Parts: sequence; C-alpha cells; structure tokens
Amino acid sequence: MPWRPRIDAVRLKRLNDELTSRLLRTREQLQIAQRQGVGLKVMLTLREKKIDALTVEVQRLRARLAITPPNEAAALAPELGAHTTAI
Repeated sequence: MPWRPRIDAVRLKRLNDELTSRLLRTREQLQIAQRQGVGLKVMLTLREKKIDALTVEVQRLRARLAITPPNEAAALAPELGAHTTAI
C-alpha cells in the first residue's frame, strides 16, 4: 500500500478558523472604507457648492465695484472682506 500523508484535522480546522476570521475582518474593513468614501463624497459635494456660491458672490461684488464710481468703490472694499469664510 502506498504511503499517504496523515490528515491533521485539528490543524486544518484551526487554519480554516483563522482564514474565516481574516475574511470577516477584511470584509468589515472594506465596509468601513466604503462608508467613509460615501461620507467624503458628500462633504466634497457640499464644499463644491459652497465654493460655487462664494465664486458667484465674488463675481457679483467685482461687477458692482466695476460700475461704481471710484469714491464709492473704496467704501465698498471692506464688504469684500466680510464675505470671506474659511473652508
């Protein structure tokens, strides 16, 4: 009878359990990363909307300064600073 390797059932069970645990942890990490990605996309969209709104405001103020007589434009200049916010 040819020699057959002996199956170590206990060792195989431990290896299977370890691989199952790794798979579950990896799936959980993937789900966390996906949720974080969705949150970042939402934040990016909000930031883009804020930037667009501020760009429109700057363009409006520039246009207002361009058609305002120079002495009144100097009085409006502080208004430009009042609309800047940290992003």
